[in-house]
Amino acid sequence: MKLFLAALFSILGLLPTLSAQAQGDLVWSERVFTLPPPPGDFRTDEVDSVRWDYPPATEDEVRELQALRRDAWPMIEEDLGVDVDDAITVRIARSPEEMRALAPRGLGVPSYATGVAYPHLGVIILSLDAPGNWEPPDLAEVFVHELSHVALRRAVGGADMPRWFVEGMAIFHADERSLDRFQVLARAHLADEQIPLHMLDGRFPERVHEVSLAYAEAADVVTFLRREERGRSKMHRLIFELGEGRSFDDALMEAYSLSPQQLEREWTAELESRMSSIPMLVGGSTFWVLAAFLLILAWRRRRRDAKAKLEAMAAEESDRDEAIARLERLVEQQLADDGPRILVSGDPPQGREPGVPTIEVDGSNHTLH
Repeated sequence: MKLFLAALFSILGLLPTLSAQAQGDLVWSERVFTLPPPPGDFRTDEVDSVRWDYPPATEDEVRELQALRRDAWPMIEEDLGVDVDDAITVRIARSPEEMRALAPRGLGVPSYATGVAYPHLGVIILSLDAPGNWEPPDLAEVFVHELSHVALRRAVGGADMPRWFVEGMAIFHADERSLDRFQVLARAHLADEQIPLHMLDGRFPERVHEVSLAYAEAADVVTFLRREERGRSKMHRLIFELGEGRSFDDALMEAYSLSPQQLEREWTAELESRMSSIPMLVGGSTFWVLAAFLLILAWRRRRRDAKAKLEAMAAEESDRDEAIARLERLVEQQLADDGPRILVSGDPPQGREPGVPTIEVDGSNHTLH
């Protein structure tokens, strides 16, 4: 059964899996870096202690993000149990390439990211396009993810935290619920390919499948911590202890009475229980019907996505053809209404004086004197 489940989730994994990872990232550094000036065609606004650098054409998106920040920032502060400085800089890029040009000098941008936070600088950069992806990113979700990175670092006073914890908290704050992420986690668990948590303390892996799994594990462990009895108050205690200068291991023990090793064992056991209960919940024949249904659902989703892309392309083509037809009708109507036309040539044919008007009647030009 375990092998079958692994195969099933592998097939389901044919669905796009990039959304299983948060399409954002963060860059840690204690060194001081400077921001390059925004391009000359950018606009800069100061709104609610936030500096916004953005292309004028993105003004509508920026206004929506400004409204979102007003709601999301207090929500994150409340969840962390700490009021923090809300002054940040947000930069909007038109492409992943422009993200790199807007980033602090000397600091990079992860190749897969549509958003990146530099918590030590209070800087967030978002891209309107996703690298290697035809569909635009969920800008609001990515933005809240990055806001979490900045707020969390300020809440703990810059204390060192495991990368899995930081990313898991951001996924929780952005409310990133993903079937793809569950598929990635289930497939790895059933195939005994989980990444040990201590390997996710620092940098995440860079290969697509591994980074997707890293985000999936991070989200699940943080969710596990929040499912604990009095999970919210324990999380507040963890953040408080970090802010008081304790190491993450000591703060975890103080808040949850768990060492990192105990946390991983208990989380893995709970995950095993959840995964093993899937067939039991639905029963024998019902399980096979459900498996077949999921396979059909995956195929239909792929076909629907392909159809939607084709329809979008056809709509663009139809709009363009209609615009050309309207222009042609307008020109024909103008010619019919105006009759003879007065033409003033700035560079007349040989034999005519520059600037002398001519009149066209029945296809023949006559100079006016």
